[in-house]
Amino acid sequence: MILELAWRNSWRQPRRTILSSLAIAFTSAFLIFMPSLQNGSYISMVENTLRLFDGYAEIQQPGYRDNPEIRNSLTIPDSLISDLKNIQHVDTVSQRAISFALLASDQRSFGAQIVGVQSDSEALVSIIPNNIKQGRFLLTDNSNTDEIVLGSVLAKNLKASVGEKVTLLGNGRNGSLAADSLTVVGIFSTGISAMDRLMAEIPLQRFQQTFSMNQHVHSIVLSGKDISSFQQSMKPIRDVAIKYKLAALDWQQLQPGLMKGILLDISTSLPLYIAMVLVVTFSLLNSVLMSVLERTREFGVLLSLGMRPSNIAKMIWIETIILIIFGLLMGIALGYALTEYYAHVGIHFEEAQEIFSEYGLPNAMYPQLNWFTLLIGPSIIGLSILVSTIFPVVRIYKMQPVPAMRAV
Repeated sequence: MILELAWRNSWRQPRRTILSSLAIAFTSAFLIFMPSLQNGSYISMVENTLRLFDGYAEIQQPGYRDNPEIRNSLTIPDSLISDLKNIQHVDTVSQRAISFALLASDQRSFGAQIVGVQSDSEALVSIIPNNIKQGRFLLTDNSNTDEIVLGSVLAKNLKASVGEKVTLLGNGRNGSLAADSLTVVGIFSTGISAMDRLMAEIPLQRFQQTFSMNQHVHSIVLSGKDISSFQQSMKPIRDVAIKYKLAALDWQQLQPGLMKGILLDISTSLPLYIAMVLVVTFSLLNSVLMSVLERTREFGVLLSLGMRPSNIAKMIWIETIILIIFGLLMGIALGYALTEYYAHVGIHFEEAQEIFSEYGLPNAMYPQLNWFTLLIGPSIIGLSILVSTIFPVVRIYKMQPVPAMRAV
């Protein structure tokens, strides 16, 4: 009987019920779409940043990240590579060696970060091989190949073009002089000025020969299909690293500034979400409170007829729950449809392409919907409204039948 009364009472004021449900619906849809858009932008930002150079994870000597000296290197047994390749979601295992040296052309000389790479797998962990603007990328990982690819700004500073020779001078791993003459076979442009100004890549075996590395490298770069699935593999990756007394770094350790930026963005958007929840909560609280005040005489009659205050309170709770259910169902349906639509077509920012490229982002954003972003916003709204209904319900328990029936 209480459920039937609550249903009828909900539609005594249809305009109020519809407007209240719409307020819940639009707020719920907003709290589904916006976090999904943020989630999509974060995933896109992380993947594009890591695909520039770092990969999704790296295996290094403990302490190399904080002290990247050429001597702080590691040897790689075949069993280590085999163990890493057998981990689920790890699609690519590539080796690198890194040092700093002076590069000189016929006209100029500049300092550069020299990276020894495996040419056959580098394209799977970095965008550099796919961003060659002049010439080509390294063809073979061979110590007899005197090839080098330069960043576009570095090539411009050196006034070096494809086909010209550059001289490399640096320090070897054993303290000896590292010297080499290399032929520029390609010039890459990533859109990140710091990389294009500083970086040059040569075959890994040539690097090991030039810098007296023997078979040593500085890092093993791992990559996979996407960062979300790859994160599930971090525990077995760390287990393998511990087995060989090495350190495994995930993307948060490789790019701590990126993680801080994401947390900052979340902290700045959170007050907006809280404000929206509070607005709709107080709006519904006002609606329920007005409903209780308008029906004071009705409640007084029900109390005088022997109806318990707890039953009247249950009726108010059920009326509120009906409002919440209608609003949340509409909001979830609207938010899901809106998010899925833009997840396929994307939100494009053509005019801001240069700005986005500086942060490793494409000029389009695609919302990423999951169970958390779908349900967390509507759940908080529903819970907040239910909690706010406590105040009108307490008022019912304080009602006395005779004064309530005399209320105007």
